[in-house]
Amino acid sequence: MEKERRESPRRESTCQLSILFKDREVRADLRNISSGGAFIHVAGEESHKITFADTGRAVTFLLTNGKSSVNYKGTVGRYTESDKDNKYVAIHFNQRTMHESS
Repeated sequence: MEKERRESPRRESTCQLSILFKDREVRADLRNISSGGAFIHVAGEESHKITFADTGRAVTFLLTNGKSSVNYKGTVGRYTESDKDNKYVAIHFNQRTMHESS
């Protein structure tokens, strides 16, 4: 059995989010998340907005749930694709900020 290398356990998820680069926004689906990072699926038309060249770039992604939102700041640590319309990125977190609307 392979030993888990992650520092914190992952929690499976299927919520939608936005990945914000300096020059664009990419809508995506969260697959799993931990305190150290997230694994994200980018599909369909949105998949053309992200490439291997984004590896190492700083990003913010925004999760919104009702009146609360969380902005995660991090770096794209890994990029993979199963075909031209299904791409995946792993983001390593640097910091997180929470906002609540009134």
